[in-house]
Amino acid sequence: MTTTVSRLRLDLRELSGHRDRIGGSDRQALGASRGWVLAAASLAMAAVGANLYGYGVLAPRLVRANAWGITPVLWGFALWGTCNAVAACGHAVLRHHIRFGSKNVVVVGAALGALGLVTLDHVDNPALALVGYGVLSGVGTGLVHRGCLVTVAGWYPDQPARIAVASGAFACGAIPLTLVAALVPDLQAALDQAAFLSLVVVVACAALLDEAPEHWWPTHLDPRRWAPNPAPRLAMRQRWTAEVLRAPITAVISVGVSSVGLFDTAGLVLFGMAGGWSIQGAAVALVLFAAGSGTVRPFAVWAGGRVGGPTVVRVALCVGAVAQVALLGSGAHHLTVGLLFAAGCAGAAIGVWYALFPSLVRGSRGARPGLSNLWLPYSANAVGSLLGVGGGALLVARGSGYPPAFALSAVLLLAGAGLTCLPWRRSDLRQTSL
Repeated sequence: MTTTVSRLRLDLRELSGHRDRIGGSDRQALGASRGWVLAAASLAMAAVGANLYGYGVLAPRLVRANAWGITPVLWGFALWGTCNAVAACGHAVLRHHIRFGSKNVVVVGAALGALGLVTLDHVDNPALALVGYGVLSGVGTGLVHRGCLVTVAGWYPDQPARIAVASGAFACGAIPLTLVAALVPDLQAALDQAAFLSLVVVVACAALLDEAPEHWWPTHLDPRRWAPNPAPRLAMRQRWTAEVLRAPITAVISVGVSSVGLFDTAGLVLFGMAGGWSIQGAAVALVLFAAGSGTVRPFAVWAGGRVGGPTVVRVALCVGAVAQVALLGSGAHHLTVGLLFAAGCAGAAIGVWYALFPSLVRGSRGARPGLSNLWLPYSANAVGSLLGVGGGALLVARGSGYPPAFALSAVLLLAGAGLTCLPWRRSDLRQTSL
């Protein structure tokens, strides 16, 4: 029996509350394949990834060159993480209320991110330099990150694994600058060139980031048969923000995971140098951390679609907890291979969570990945940056050193793994088909 498009839309709304616009291919809407959007978004994400992971190498050089001290340098990064999370909320306001499209948001974010990097090496006052970096680069990177993910999610409602590809590029793109910052003696020139290159690349990519029509769905797929393991009707329908806040388990886990991830990013090189490694050797550990976080994400989505997202997250967080202890032990006994291997495993554990929670949000919050309520778990990074980076700075500054910080990191990851096992919360982590 043939069903018209309008009737199909009505059936879908009655069943789950979703609306799907069926008809009109990506080539008709874009004039090209939607793969170009994915490529442009991934390249833009790679260009701004250094604003996050590159800071881990910049931190000891800022401490040594400017005599700023570890505490203000780490708190500058904590401010970056907070502003980055706030930008996720700001993007939602710009997009839905002011009708400022993601393409424009990405361009503005690129300019702010480049300006934040330049501030680090052109402002002599440490407070102004760190606040300038934290606010400008944090907000700018957050806008680019969210704008790219939202655009990719709009064009790939049937393939959320593509979001993991774009977010993985964000981590892997930081590797070149991380190595350059560790090897090049003229840090000011390196930052200026990185800021300029990042701005040019992101602005060029933004020209291809046309958003998909609202509720767009690929013509060749029947949305009624797309998900072999659909979530319950209550989880499938679109929820209001107030409803989401009453089921906050993904946000709670995200606070813990982001605390650990941001602390490792900011402090791994400092920790390695405190243990006797050179900045180049410690930078390799950070490179492996970023590489593990970026490359594991598509595989995590693949695994989540077969054995279940909560199971993959649980295993990854347990591995991450062991990696935190291994980092501490390797540093204490100066085991280079152990430090590098543990850094890669720690990054992979963080990457698994960030790869899978868009689909977890979709399954339990009713939103398409990257859209609507997805800003809520990302906003947990604001708390995570203060808890992980700010709290870690306090522990180090008070003479306790790094052992309590890494021990607390392991506890946070184990607690997150435990939350996925609570039977009365399992529905919060139900994952639809990937």
